[in-house]
Amino acid sequence: AGRVEAGVCYRLWEEDKKLDDFTEPGILCEDLSSLTLVLARWGCRELDQLQWVSRPPQSAFAHSLDLLKSLGAIDQKGITDKGIKLTKMPLHPRLGAMVLYGEELALKSLSSSIAAILSVGDFLSYDRDNYQSDLKYRLEALQGKTPFGAKVNRSAYKRVNELGRSLYSGKSFLNTNIPGSLLISAYPDRIAKRISDGHYQLVNGSEAILVEADTLYDEKYIIIPSLGGTGRVPKIFLALPLMEDDIMEKCSENLRSREFLNFDREKNRFKAKRVLKLGHIILKEERVNHLSKEDFHSALCLYLSTEGLSDLNWTGETVKFRDRVNFLHRVNSDYPDFSDQSLTADLNWLTPYLGGLTIKNPLTDIPLLEALKGYFIWDVLKEIDHMAPSHLTVPSGSNIPIEYSTGKPVLKVRLQEIFGLIETPLVCNGTHPIVIHLLSPASRPIQITSDLKSFWDNTYLEVKKDLMGRYPKHYWPEDPYKAQATNKIKRKM
Repeated sequence: AGRVEAGVCYRLWEEDKKLDDFTEPGILCEDLSSLTLVLARWGCRELDQLQWVSRPPQSAFAHSLDLLKSLGAIDQKGITDKGIKLTKMPLHPRLGAMVLYGEELALKSLSSSIAAILSVGDFLSYDRDNYQSDLKYRLEALQGKTPFGAKVNRSAYKRVNELGRSLYSGKSFLNTNIPGSLLISAYPDRIAKRISDGHYQLVNGSEAILVEADTLYDEKYIIIPSLGGTGRVPKIFLALPLMEDDIMEKCSENLRSREFLNFDREKNRFKAKRVLKLGHIILKEERVNHLSKEDFHSALCLYLSTEGLSDLNWTGETVKFRDRVNFLHRVNSDYPDFSDQSLTADLNWLTPYLGGLTIKNPLTDIPLLEALKGYFIWDVLKEIDHMAPSHLTVPSGSNIPIEYSTGKPVLKVRLQEIFGLIETPLVCNGTHPIVIHLLSPASRPIQITSDLKSFWDNTYLEVKKDLMGRYPKHYWPEDPYKAQATNKIKRKM
C-alpha cells in the first residue's frame, strides 16, 4: 500500500532502531510438534530426508520428537495409531491427546472445551494485580457465569465456543471439577511444585510465578498449560491445581527414586535420605536409616560428584602424591589430571576401594591414597617416582621433601646443607629445575632461586655477611663450592 493523499505519518518504532528486512520465518522460531507429527505420518523421522527452504533447528525438532513420544503419538517404529488420530484433529498434538484421553474418561465435552480455550487463547482479562489463572473460571464463563473482576473478550469467546462445538457435537455438560490427569495427558512437562510464595518449579527445572491475588497462589502442585511474558521469570497465565495422587498415578513411569547423602562433619559420617522425583520436582522425601552397600556406594559417588572430594581422608602423603601427578600432567598430558573436577567426573577409580564400606563407616576408612595409586600400573608408579621424586638427598645427607603444590617442584632447605652443590637439581629427566627456597639456620627464608650457581657466585657473600653475626655457631665458609655441607653446628662437625 502507498500514500494516496496528504496526511501524517507516524513511526511505530524507536528512531535509532533498525528494522529487519524480513521477519524471521516461523519454522525457525515456532513449535514444530504439529509439523513433526505430519512428517512422521509421511514416514520421515530425520530433517535430512527433506529439502527445506529454511531448515528447522535440530534442537527444536528433537524437542518435538521427545514431546510426541511422551504423548504416545510416535514410538521407535514410527507413528502410532494414536498419532494418526491426532493428525486428523484441528488441534496441537498436546490438545488432541487431551481430547482423546477425555473421551476415555467420558469427559469429551470438558476436554474439548479446555482444548478450545487453550487453542484460541484466553478470553478473560483482569487487572494486572488481580489476575486469576485458574482454568475453572474460563469454564464457568462458558456456562454464562462471568467471574468477579473479569472482562470477557466476546470475539475470542465466540471462537472458543465454535471450536468446542466442532470438537464435540453432543450434549454439552461442563463439570468445572477438572481431573488433573486430563491436563497431565497433554502437558506432562508443565507439572510444577510450589517452592516459595508464588514461585513454582517445573519438571524441567525452570520457574514461573503467580500474582499474590491468584486463588492458586498457595496450591502445592499445579499444571501450567500457558505461561510467558517478558520478565526474567515467566508469568503463569493459565493453570490448574493438581493432587499428588494424580501425579503419582499418571506419571508413574517417569518417577525416579534415589538416595542422597548429607555429610555430618562432627561425626564424620553420612546421613541418608530417599527422594522421589519427577524431573527436578521433589515429590517425597524421607530419612533412611539403612542402605544396602550397593545403594550406599551409588549414593556416595553421587555425593562426591556434586559436592567434591574435600570430605575424604586427604592425609599429607595423599595430597603430596596428587600434587606430583598434577605436576606431571602439566608437563605431559599423557599423565592423568588429578584435579577435583577431573576426579569427580568419573569415580570409577574409587569404587573398587569402597569394599565393605557402609553408611556407618567414617570416611577415613576409605583408602584414598591406595585408590589414587590404583589408577596406575606398577611400572607407571615407578616412573612417577623417577620423574617427580618425593624427596631429594642433599649434600648434608638429609632426605628433604620436594613440594609440588604450586605447580613447580620446590625444595626448602637450610643453606648449610647444600654447600658443594654447584648446579640446580632437575626433575622430569633433567628438563625442569627445582625451585630452591634457601633457609637460615632457624629455617627462615633467605632466598629463592632456580639458578644455584648464580646464587653462589653473586649473592652468597652478601647473605653470609648479613647472617653470620646472627648465627655465629653455624658454618659460613668463604668458598661454598668446596665447603663441607652439614646439618649441624660448627662444634659438632
